[in-house]
Amino acid sequence: LVLVFIAVLLASALEPLVGRLRGALPLPRAATILLVYAAFLALVLVIALLVVPAAVNQFNDLAVRLPPFLERARERAATIEPRALSSSISAILQLVQSRLAPTAPDPEQVVAFGITVAEALAAVASLLAIVFFWLTEHARLQRYVLAFLPAHRRPGARAVWNDIEARLGGWVRGQLILMGTVAVATTIAYGLLGLEAWVLLGVIAGLAEAIPILGPVLGAVP
Repeated sequence: LVLVFIAVLLASALEPLVGRLRGALPLPRAATILLVYAAFLALVLVIALLVVPAAVNQFNDLAVRLPPFLERARERAATIEPRALSSSISAILQLVQSRLAPTAPDPEQVVAFGITVAEALAAVASLLAIVFFWLTEHARLQRYVLAFLPAHRRPGARAVWNDIEARLGGWVRGQLILMGTVAVATTIAYGLLGLEAWVLLGVIAGLAEAIPILGPVLGAVP
């Protein structure tokens, strides 16, 4: 259900692009959908290939240097007053250190990780398939659902349905533009300031922007 909901949101965001492109080019709807969908996938792949490897490398470098930093943080936390706060901070830092400590690979954990990766790939493939299906069969699905209503209520229900989808699509497009803008701006700013892991920090800031109200603060904390 969550995948279907996210797919409907993404399809609602892409639907106006399909309509505009169809009005500008003499193409049937199916070909226009394929063109918009291919451009969307190409954009996602380009971003993933350019950003993800750099962010992963910076995360690995940061993970190597993080234990000494946490040890110094624990020494400073021991001097904080009141003692209750000092103990709480020290316990949190100790928990983080234990999670980052290198351990021998457990076969069950390796299998569980492989299953998790496979489930994530299957979820992404399902999401993309549902988005494409919703774009191609939207009108037919709408007629099918509205057929359960009395005839005199169908025009009003169709108008409400279309208005909701249009507003949801506009919100998704605005949110994606906002996240991309924040990610690019913070990445450039962090790079100019000479911060370490500037790509990783920019990605975190962009993703955190999806969280209402608290997102900008959470994105700046790291």
